Amino acid sequence: MKSFLIALALLLSACAPLQSRDGDVTLRAERTSPQQIRITLHNGSDAPAGYNLCTAVLENDTGTTWSQVRTDEVCTMEIRTLAAGESATFDKTLPAGLQPGNYRYLANVEVPLGTPQTGIASNSFAIP
Repeated sequence: MKSFLIALALLLSACAPLQSRDGDVTLRAERTSPQQIRITLHNGSDAPAGYNLCTAVLENDTGTTWSQVRTDEVCTMEIRTLAAGESATFDKTLPAGLQPGNYRYLANVEVPLGTPQTGIASNSFAIP
């Protein structure tokens, strides 16, 4: 039972914004045109963070869960460094033919740099 509760706590924590022990790391999605979204990662922690916003995954809210949307993007698999207190942006092109609904991006970050990656979700945005 104890293992189940620990697993449940880890699963639920993955849905919330990443909280590092030194501060917050946040991901924000902002529409810049009908087909463009700018995602911004802010490292509010006291340590450098590892990231690659190109590999952020688009997800759709199905009503009960978030499901990955295929985008056919090509990215290099490099890890970049984001200093404490800094922000980085990346422009994403939404795939054609998205169904109306709520969407978000999910990115993996390492805080502090060199630790296992943790998923961080952006705010949701609507596709009319």
